[in-house]
Parts: sequence; structure tokens; C-alpha cells
Amino acid sequence: MSKQLEILLWYVRSDVKQTSKTYIEGNLVFRKTKERNMYYRYTGKEAPLQYISPSNTALLAPLAQKRYDKQVLKTATERKQLVDGFIKELEKLKDLDDLPHIYKDLQPELKALVKPHMDDNEAFVQHWMSKNVGHNTMKNKTGNYTQKGEHVRSKSEILIADRLYAKGVPYHYEPVFDPTEEHAQLSPDFLILNVKTRKNYVWEHLGRMDDPDYCSNNLWKLEQYANAGFIQGVNMIVTHESSEYPLSTRLVDQIIEANFK
Repeated sequence: MSKQLEILLWYVRSDVKQTSKTYIEGNLVFRKTKERNMYYRYTGKEAPLQYISPSNTALLAPLAQKRYDKQVLKTATERKQLVDGFIKELEKLKDLDDLPHIYKDLQPELKALVKPHMDDNEAFVQHWMSKNVGHNTMKNKTGNYTQKGEHVRSKSEILIADRLYAKGVPYHYEPVFDPTEEHAQLSPDFLILNVKTRKNYVWEHLGRMDDPDYCSNNLWKLEQYANAGFIQGVNMIVTHESSEYPLSTRLVDQIIEANFK
């Protein structure tokens, strides 16, 4: 909801910013009687109301638009402030650690008698890692292996996998992923767990940006991920490189710290 309001505010503010220079002076006052509708233009405390004929749409339309724009912006701003305030209060809490912590703090004697309603992070990660997510069966002819012994397709994938492993971030390499109603089989380079939020992320590394056909094919893949709810900047990470600009360890570490720590 907060995101929707943020988008709405962006559009409204952009539109108001573009059109405010063309707003005419004054505000619209509308009064409805049994006999007819009355329109007036109000330009200030000292000025009397100016009657506007209903047929004068050249004046009524911009005044009505101005009135509407201001009300939308005011209401959206108020709603967003309420939502943002609520989110800030939630962020002060321990997030998902709140409920598991109740079980963790129990005396050992009581723990033996209680079945927890939520897994702690360690148990949750173990369960996530043990899931059978399948694996891309496309033949891999490279000699690239990670520290965990995974057979990957490029040196850059070694870099990403090893940095995730070193920082204790759970991941699956090349799981079978079926994100579309059309059942187009896709296999992301990495499916990653954000332990704090317990949400899944997809990480795709595009390693041949010099190749137009490769770029075109991957644009299609990114659209399929978006259809499945994996959006760049939200829960999908896309890194790129070319022969001139290789992937750097520093960038990979920055991405991991920003999204998973």
C-alpha cells in the first residue's frame, strides 16, 4: 500500500510540477441549489466571488483541474504519512526474530515440553537448503568449480557463489524455475534466501553484454521473471559484464551487504 501511494504521489507531483506553471489564478467554488449549479472564482480574501457561467468551460475546466489536483495530492500525502509512520513503528521491532525469540528464551526444562510455532533462523535455513529445487541439466563443459565444489559456468559465477558462501548467505545454484503460465522453463543463476525477511531473491549474471543476440535473449528472460513477481530492484538482482568491463569483487560484496546482511 505504501508503495502504491509512493507511485501515486510521484505521478501527481510530476503532473502538478509540469502543469502548475499553467494554472490560472484563483480557486473554484461550487455551489449546488435546487434550481441550478453555481460556479464562482475565488482569488483572495479581499476579492469578491466572481460568477462563472456554466457554458464558460475554457475557464471552468482549468479551475476544476486545479481543484482536483490539489485534493489528490493532499489526500495521497496524508495517507502516505500515516502508512510511513506505521512502517517506522514496525521497523523498531525485532522483525521476524520477535516470535522465535520467545521460544529461544524459555528455560531448557520448558523447551522440552513445548513445540515452537516458528522455526528459528538456523532451522529455517536448514529446511530451505534441504528443499529439492531441481537443477539445470544443460551440459556444462567448463572447468569452473566453487569452494563448495559446485560446477558453475563462468569465473564470474565462481566469484558470486564464493562471496555468498563466505558471507554465510544461503543459496541454490541453477535451480529449475518455472515462472510463467506458459511453463517456459528458466533456471536462474542463483536463488538466494534473505534470512532476515525469509524472502527469496533471484540473481542473474549477464556475462556477455558484447553479444547482441545474448542481450536480446536475456531481455526476454527478465520479462518472464517479472511476470512471476521477481522485479529488478525489489527481489531480483542483475549484474552485467563485458570483455572490457569484468565483474568486480567489490561490486558483488556491495550487493550482498545491501540485500542480505
